[in-house]
Amino acid sequence: LMDPPSVWCWDTRTEFSQQNFHLIAEDRETLQFASGLKVVNNLKGEQELWVLTSSFQRVMTGSLSSDRINFRIHAEKIPILLEKSPCKASRNNFVYHADR
Repeated sequence: LMDPPSVWCWDTRTEFSQQNFHLIAEDRETLQFASGLKVVNNLKGEQELWVLTSSFQRVMTGSLSSDRINFRIHAEKIPILLEKSPCKASRNNFVYHADR
């Protein structure tokens, strides 16, 4: 979400609605403008979430400075991100069916 800058998860075994979205990361400084988000497999075969962020307001105003961090690549293993979240996958992997 854009305000506050954050990353949320949704347990796909539940209905797609706001009540089933759960905050997993929030940071007004480092997640200012997320322009890319991807799940990748690392060299050990573990899934990671990668998020590319920038200080977009500085890009648009031409005020980028080499004295500041203007772009970031965040990466974290999915199980760690979801560790304390209701989105954490269980051994009972069932899927929510919207048509039922």
